[in-house]
Amino acid sequence: MPRIIVGAADAEQGREAAPGRSQTRPVGGGEWGLLAVLGSVFGLVALSDLVLTIVPWKFGSAEWEFGTVTQILNNFPLFAVGLTFIALTGFAKRSSALLRLSGTVFALVWLALVGMAVLWGRNLEVAEASVTDPVLKLGLSRAITRTTVQFVAYGVGFGLLGWKALAGARSLRTHQR
Repeated sequence: MPRIIVGAADAEQGREAAPGRSQTRPVGGGEWGLLAVLGSVFGLVALSDLVLTIVPWKFGSAEWEFGTVTQILNNFPLFAVGLTFIALTGFAKRSSALLRLSGTVFALVWLALVGMAVLWGRNLEVAEASVTDPVLKLGLSRAITRTTVQFVAYGVGFGLLGWKALAGARSLRTHQR
């Protein structure tokens, strides 16, 4: 395990470390574990909010499908942060298990994003046709733009993070053999 030197200022000034005090400590200690716990809490809280967004199911209703996908993407940041914390902990602690877990979830969410994009895009014309008031049309236009940007940003981000986490897990497993 990599180690870092502590007490470098003492050493530079010619002083020895206090008796019983180690000159080195492991990198990736407990602080990274706390980040993983915080990430898990963020992820679970956000996931419960995301699940509650789709209940009750009303597939087949263009209004529900369009609005639900838009709402899910608006509530995605906390979930993304939580999952990223778990992945960062995996990289810092060189944990193939955490990297495999986070990479798999990133990949599954990426697939869900593709499915949601198809579902949302199928209802785009219906949503645009249902609004005639110019003020509401402007609001809908902004919502469509925001959701499109979110699909692209989350798609690229989750795809890249999933790929990097899974590649990191494979690399660690190869080096551990």
